[in-house]
Amino acid sequence: MKELLRDITSQQLKEYLQDPDKKERIAVELIKMAKFFANKNPLQGIEKEDYVNDLFVEIWKRIEKYDHTKAGFSTYCYWWFKSYVGTYMQKYYNQPKPISLDMETVSDGSLVLSDSIPDEDDYTYADQAEYNELYDMSDPELRMWSEGISQQEIAKRLGITQAQVSRRITANIKRIREKLGIEE
Repeated sequence: MKELLRDITSQQLKEYLQDPDKKERIAVELIKMAKFFANKNPLQGIEKEDYVNDLFVEIWKRIEKYDHTKAGFSTYCYWWFKSYVGTYMQKYYNQPKPISLDMETVSDGSLVLSDSIPDEDDYTYADQAEYNELYDMSDPELRMWSEGISQQEIAKRLGITQAQVSRRITANIKRIREKLGIEE
């Protein structure tokens, strides 16, 4: 069967997929190809069996799209295997890495990461009256910006430049910080 897959045409493959016995033998050969690829190209963070199954599924869901005029069957499989690896690597390396709160932050071990997380009781919040006062003293640019409107949209609505909007927002934030006694 392996020799058959090597030189198989698109039409032959479609015919073989209609025959349950040949379809099963093709699946077995695909799993062998996936195992061979997985052995030559190991991946971190995935069990080998899962890796082989994922490679098999990658080909099986595209098997009917095989075109022998563009590439041989093994080349077609290899291309999709490599595509899977690229996609997997992108997902694997872009995932946030977990951290341990028991990780030491100083070399003598006296402080750990969890010691650096401030207690919520240490925060001071403005009461509603103070918040309303601060909101009322702010300019419309800061109000719109705090509601999620972009600086360019604010500039368009007010008929001023985006740079002016940016300066006014910065000035408003500075004035509020001074009123609250927050140093920059």
